[in-house]
Amino acid sequence: MSKDSQALVECPLVVDAIYTCLNPYPNCTSSLGFQFSSVWTITQNIYNACTTDERIFDLHTGAISEPACELMFGKSWTWYPGADIWARLTTWKFPLLQLVAIFPRQPLSFRVEAFTIFHLLGDPISTLQGLLLKFSTCQNRAEFWRDLLSDTLHDLVEDLECRHRYTNLEKKWKALAVITDSYDEWGQAKGTAAQEFLYERLTSNDLTKADKMKLLEICQNTGNALAADRTTKFFPVVVAQAFFIGSVAIAFGRTETTAEEPNPTTFINIEAHSIAYTALYFWLIPAVLLASVIGVSQTENAFPRILRRLQEDLDREFPLWTTSLPNNHLTYGDVVGRPDASLRERSGGIYTWQPTGAPPIVNTQTPPALPRPDVQPPPLGFRRRSWRACARLTSLKRGSSTLPHFLVFAGASTAVLISFLVPPVGFECRHIGQLLIYSAWLLSFFSNSIPWYNHQRRQFYFTFVKDILMTIATMGGIIVTQVGVFNRCSCYTLWGKVGLALPKVSWVAGTLVHRISTVYPAIAFICIALELVVFPTMIVWEHRHAARVFMQRDDQVSNKEAWYAVLDLWAKMTGKTQHESSDLETLPLQENTASIALSAYTTVSQEGELDGGRIVDQTLSTPRSVV
Repeated sequence: MSKDSQALVECPLVVDAIYTCLNPYPNCTSSLGFQFSSVWTITQNIYNACTTDERIFDLHTGAISEPACELMFGKSWTWYPGADIWARLTTWKFPLLQLVAIFPRQPLSFRVEAFTIFHLLGDPISTLQGLLLKFSTCQNRAEFWRDLLSDTLHDLVEDLECRHRYTNLEKKWKALAVITDSYDEWGQAKGTAAQEFLYERLTSNDLTKADKMKLLEICQNTGNALAADRTTKFFPVVVAQAFFIGSVAIAFGRTETTAEEPNPTTFINIEAHSIAYTALYFWLIPAVLLASVIGVSQTENAFPRILRRLQEDLDREFPLWTTSLPNNHLTYGDVVGRPDASLRERSGGIYTWQPTGAPPIVNTQTPPALPRPDVQPPPLGFRRRSWRACARLTSLKRGSSTLPHFLVFAGASTAVLISFLVPPVGFECRHIGQLLIYSAWLLSFFSNSIPWYNHQRRQFYFTFVKDILMTIATMGGIIVTQVGVFNRCSCYTLWGKVGLALPKVSWVAGTLVHRISTVYPAIAFICIALELVVFPTMIVWEHRHAARVFMQRDDQVSNKEAWYAVLDLWAKMTGKTQHESSDLETLPLQENTASIALSAYTTVSQEGELDGGRIVDQTLSTPRSVV
């Protein structure tokens, strides 16, 4: 309370209390501070007695002025009632914590799991960028092996179709992709070395076709083991997302209903601001969804054990080979002391944190697929043209941070817009809190650009401490807003520009009731649709081969059985063959186009320049994929 208000008597809270207007300027104060219920009762009683005093009221709206409000109820903020704080936390904030709790984490150590959570909350832009980089790296591995087995090594893949068109080709390229992607957890150099080794053996003229098929069989068994070990948890995450969206929809309806009661304890304007601060974290929706598609290993030692078994199988079947896979970090002694665990943590084992960033070959766009010489592609329809235009606008460039920035910005802009439309309409003090939280995430992201060179251990602990501090700052800001730091006169008068916008004032109440049932949920669910459906769908479609590698099964059954059933039904209804009803871009290239595809990828320099979307190393004469 101010010094002036301390000398005033206590304002009576009895309805229809009689005030004297001999000294109309507020001659009482309230020890309860700024509470909507008491503020409304007191101001109504004074207004009924002293309607025409411009020092107290805005005569156009009947709202109390900011100086009068601060004299009666103080300039400082007032705590919300404890029951209201708890109700808003359980309604709008705890569902978000549920998404955080189910976020997939690599089981390397408790330190890594804690790092993953703090990095998620303290640096969401970098987290989303790391997930996209993981998709991009695996996509390039998958494209490399798919093209190689379809073209150069097509004779090694039997043309016998398995269950529901789940061909040997698909099994083999996904197995090779998941193997090389697993080596990436110890650094992309390890994955590239494994890829070059397998490529050299599969294309070597010194090996017979039987030996090459035996090598593919060993890789297939290893791929099945890696697929069985990877836990995707996609379905539970989808269910959790559905519960989250349902809880938000129910909360909107309950807020509208309870606010219309004769003596409401729920005020729409406060709930709308709480919704806005929840929207800041809508980026959690795509982050959890994408991480669930990638999945994690079930135990720390599973990947090393499976990859070590791969090397043992190769040594047993091909004892005369002088070179081997990059397994120096997979020796038996490493499992006991965990010396390789820190290397795995710092080099790519944490999917949401890529300390080395995107190498130049990742930042390069994949070239379009080569056209068939004997088939003219049909003209693109409106939907596909629109889809491709959206993909370019959102910069689904491999290794780019544009889309992660947009996903976080979408939640922040939704929060600002909802709070802006809460009466009194305009920029007010809650926007400061929202912009501070968003600015903290930007600062956290740009601090990752500090050059660390080869000091990855220092970079890991700097990032860990930085993310802990940012998490405390941002989550602390959310908690502070929930307890009532903005519950003061100036936050409901636009710093004195308008009268006090109490939720029971007629023009304020009408606006809030209308917008809580129309405008606010529309804005929130448009953002949710973008974060949950539109952009995750575009990301998965852009990296559809990577998604198939991550979510493949080890029982030789395709996850696309339902989709194949729809295609078969459509083919029967339209009288088209399966070949005609398939997408030209996803069909394997035929044998007669192999020479054309290979001639497009030629060596252009001794340093390994980009040619046709692959890196060509002249010293090895081995085309490497763009990773």
